[in-house]
Amino acid sequence: MRRWSVVTGQRSWYYLSDRLELAETELNVRMFPVPKLPNARRSFFAELLARRRIETDVMKMLMSDYEVSLVNDSMQEFYVRFYGPSETPFAGGVWKIHVELPDQYPFKSPSIGFMNKIFHPNIDELYALLSSLIRAVTHKTRSGSVCLDVINQTWSPMFDMINIFEVFLPQLLRYPNPNDPLNGEAAALLMRHPKEYEAKVKEYVQRFATKEAADAATDGKEDDDEDEEMSDIGSISDAE
Repeated sequence: MRRWSVVTGQRSWYYLSDRLELAETELNVRMFPVPKLPNARRSFFAELLARRRIETDVMKMLMSDYEVSLVNDSMQEFYVRFYGPSETPFAGGVWKIHVELPDQYPFKSPSIGFMNKIFHPNIDELYALLSSLIRAVTHKTRSGSVCLDVINQTWSPMFDMINIFEVFLPQLLRYPNPNDPLNGEAAALLMRHPKEYEAKVKEYVQRFATKEAADAATDGKEDDDEDEEMSDIGSISDAE
């Protein structure tokens, strides 16, 4: 059986002889058969591909319109400024997103955390890492956990960081799922009093999602006189 590996590529699917490749589409991935190698060499080859993919995806973020700040010049940990999607109660909000890429990226999904507070049924107000992008899973971290179903698909190596910020996170904010809540108050308010839910979301945006709040947000801290606990979503880590 032929095995496939994912490396940096271009866009749109096409089939050429016995190889499946990607050329110019949104997924930015190229696939080709991995040669049969001894375990040590295969491991080295996989690590090399992972490093190359990390560098490529992060460079794409740095060259995009997103504001990206590397942590200690590392391409595996950085912050991205994320704006709430238009025509939603989150519009006008600014969040500082912490991103950490595992060594196995893109075969293992990245960790994503909202550093300043957000009011959302699927986002724990306590500091927590977001569960898998797609399958509901509980992942405990610090003082909270997240159980979340974002898009009904599993993380795939074909996705990249641009997909996360242009598709996954906006979809999460546009289409909250009150039936699988992490924040029970937000879920109940959305189901019973949707207008009050929108008002509460906007209140959080005004209080905790300003540019100043996003800039000041740090890991484990937040500018909130009433509650020192950070409200965060979390991390996109693969479900098992």
